[in-house]
Amino acid sequence: MSFSRMKGLFIQEFFITIRSYEVILDIFVFPIMAVIVFGFLSLFIARSTTESLASSLLIGMLFWQIIFIVQYSVSVGNHWC
Repeated sequence: MSFSRMKGLFIQEFFITIRSYEVILDIFVFPIMAVIVFGFLSLFIARSTTESLASSLLIGMLFWQIIFIVQYSVSVGNHWC
């Protein structure tokens, strides 16, 4: 695949994403809110139990967000097909 085709796909996805508030919320706002909420939860758990449990919870939440975004992208489908 040539660089110009990849550049074209990135530009197309950029313009599709910038016009969709749902995609912007799903990509940026909801994961940030989840990190904040689970960060406070992990701080609470770290103070009451072991520190490794809190860090495991936070890492698991980050991996869950990655899986959620990939699943969402697959279920919505490709825009350029």
